Amino acid sequence: MRLLNVISVLSLMLFLSLSMVTPSALAEKRNGKDIQLKREEFRIPYKSDEFLAPTFQNFEFILWRFGGYDIEDENDVLRFIALNDCKLFHRYMNYDLEWKNIQGLYKRFLEKNHESFPGRIRIRIPIGLKRFDEERSVFDLSEETQFDEIRILPVKRYEGEVRSRCKVKHSWLENFDNFILNDVDVSLKFPLTLKEIPVPVEKAREYIELVQRQGSYASKVRGRVAYAFYDIVLYDYIRRTNMGGHLLYGNIENVQIFANDDETFLLHEFDPSAQFNAAADNRGSAVAP
Repeated sequence: MRLLNVISVLSLMLFLSLSMVTPSALAEKRNGKDIQLKREEFRIPYKSDEFLAPTFQNFEFILWRFGGYDIEDENDVLRFIALNDCKLFHRYMNYDLEWKNIQGLYKRFLEKNHESFPGRIRIRIPIGLKRFDEERSVFDLSEETQFDEIRILPVKRYEGEVRSRCKVKHSWLENFDNFILNDVDVSLKFPLTLKEIPVPVEKAREYIELVQRQGSYASKVRGRVAYAFYDIVLYDYIRRTNMGGHLLYGNIENVQIFANDDETFLLHEFDPSAQFNAAADNRGSAVAP
């Protein structure tokens, strides 16, 4: 298959309106030999309403959507190609004419589709629960894992391995490995407070017994282990941080506290905006004449 056909197939794949680009095998003749290019399956979630895991690949889409990257910056476009089609990147990066066409194709794809990229993430943060207070029917959080009216929420960008599966040489993309390790923070629309978890007595007893069976106590969180899941809707890109990371603006729509990380034993859930408004109403009534 000639290179023109390769580019045509790639163009068709990139501009499909479906959310999944299926794997394909592309071949070409070079120096009399057939070269097979098998493209890995990857997901481009157009107009996604899902809360995505905070992987570096998902954050690439998010940062493109909200203007964290520059379409005129060659390194930004290079990184997008490397993260989404590693084999294509390595196959054609050193062939100047072919690469110029591929780079232009991806650039046009980003210009046309970046506003449809996802803007929601679901993050998981381990927390530590102290002894159950039966009178108040609550678990207090360990001091190390409490949030007290915080406005900036750090987001871990990775689930599983922290490095890209695509190995990119520094001569191709300057400081690639360092760049993808930069932090992401979210400036919250409403302050977040999480200092205690109200739990009915019977459910608390079941949780304590589960911890005893599984040995789910960790010195790192200074208590019985539980997991807070935050559903975050992102609205805008604010700026690069002093440390080279990214600061976005968003809102936590819902918080769920699970006893386990597979999300099968729910202890409590709440809406931080409702929590904030209720606290504001209480403060207002306290000062009213």
